[in-house]
Amino acid sequence: MLDVLQEMKVDMLAGKVTEGHLNRLLALVQQAKSSSEQGLDDWIEDIELRARVELAKLGHFPN
Repeated sequence: MLDVLQEMKVDMLAGKVTEGHLNRLLALVQQAKSSSEQGLDDWIEDIELRARVELAKLGHFPN
């Protein structure tokens, strides 16, 4: 997940966020939710919310 977040940071600094990175991040978030350690849940939920907001800005509304 950290690698995808790093790639997204580079995209954001360049002024473009790709739908592919966002969808990949959401998939990783779903995996992390099922196996997350105690205390990481809040961070994972924040990351998921931000990814969904960015996808919504692009006109995509994943379930």
